[in-house]
Amino acid sequence: MCAVSLTWDDNNSGAAEEDGFKVYRSNLPIDLAALPVPIATLPSGTTTYDDLTPLVGDNYYAVSTYKAGSVRFLVFDLITLGAGVAALAIVNPSAELGATGWTFAGGFETHVGGGGWPPAFVGSYLFAGGSGASGSALQDVLIGASVFAKVDAGTALLDLDWRQRSYSGSDKGDIEIEFFDSGSVSLGAAVGLGLLGAASGSWQLRQHVGLGVPVGARTVRIRIVTQRGSGSYNDAYFDDISGNIF
Repeated sequence: MCAVSLTWDDNNSGAAEEDGFKVYRSNLPIDLAALPVPIATLPSGTTTYDDLTPLVGDNYYAVSTYKAGSVRFLVFDLITLGAGVAALAIVNPSAELGATGWTFAGGFETHVGGGGWPPAFVGSYLFAGGSGASGSALQDVLIGASVFAKVDAGTALLDLDWRQRSYSGSDKGDIEIEFFDSGSVSLGAAVGLGLLGAASGSWQLRQHVGLGVPVGARTVRIRIVTQRGSGSYNDAYFDDISGNIF
């Protein structure tokens, strides 16, 4: 998977010392007096962060603790990723914008986390199977031009990550991938990992790793599929979908 993993020591642990951490990233050296918008805000006690969609080229990172009146910084060395990597430009990957970017079917919906619902993995909202027996959501994502040469040489690969959970494990879900050429012609059957009733109580990481991209592909279709196993609501939940072609 094309990702950058950051690790640090938490020497100021505990609510009395910090409220959490903020992670910053830039393609230029980071000026601590003029910080960019953080790419992540993490809870107290965190010591790792995986950037699943790093920039192509130079990546500079800084991590700060945050608490009123006290900020400490850790600056990471330059990390450079080669050209020929394209992050999938998924619209609304964490359900924060409702149905924006997606086509919902079968009662599929988004829902705010908490208050009797599972907490969102990131942000405030999550995707949910909904009121139907087999809800789904679909989005077509254009492949970045920076990897066309690899795609057309037959050497391009795709990674896709997401978080998944359920209420009791009986309602199942998966994400399927299908490729299309520039004329919207399918280049093969959709590929999934298989329906899974992810364990209740925690978010589970699921991944397509190193999936071959067919020659001529220009669009990736991402399709969330769910299947209700019991009860009146389809409690298959998804959040934080991201991917790269490299």
